[in-house]
Amino acid sequence: MNAPYLLVLIPGTAWVTGNLMLGIIAAKTLFAQAPAPMAAVGPDQISRAMAGDLFGSMLLQWYGLPLTLLCLTTCIGLGWLAGLAKRAGKRLTAGALIAAFVALALLHRQTVHVIQEVGNQAQQLAKTPPEAAEVPRLAFQRAHLQSEQLVKLETLVVLVLTIGTAVALVRRRPPKT
Repeated sequence: MNAPYLLVLIPGTAWVTGNLMLGIIAAKTLFAQAPAPMAAVGPDQISRAMAGDLFGSMLLQWYGLPLTLLCLTTCIGLGWLAGLAKRAGKRLTAGALIAAFVALALLHRQTVHVIQEVGNQAQQLAKTPPEAAEVPRLAFQRAHLQSEQLVKLETLVVLVLTIGTAVALVRRRPPKT
């Protein structure tokens, strides 16, 4: 039965690919069109704030329903695999899979929360007059750095789980008939 493996492999692959595409292609493309901070915006450019708003909107769309469904599907697959491992007498494997399930769900929840906080901080910064912007700018920078780190960690965790599942699928013995 390959179904529980596929419930981890397919959404895990889509999850990692989506995160990489956003980080490597979308962010770099948007910010390449924006001038350096404090530089004048040319007629064919967007401001860094506008690039940030656009990327933040894309990120929130991705981390909304699509990624939540991928996370849910991956967690169902991990739970199913844990049940199969427990029935096969592999309690340590089952425990590790359940721990991965819980860690992934909590990590995803925290990542979404921090991404939303970055958006809130960006809005606060945009409303602040330039002479009073130091505190909101620092809060934004802290939240932005934390969101980058969480997205990278989440992507790494999903990548490891996906590769581990692929290896387990390849190494498992075919069912006896």
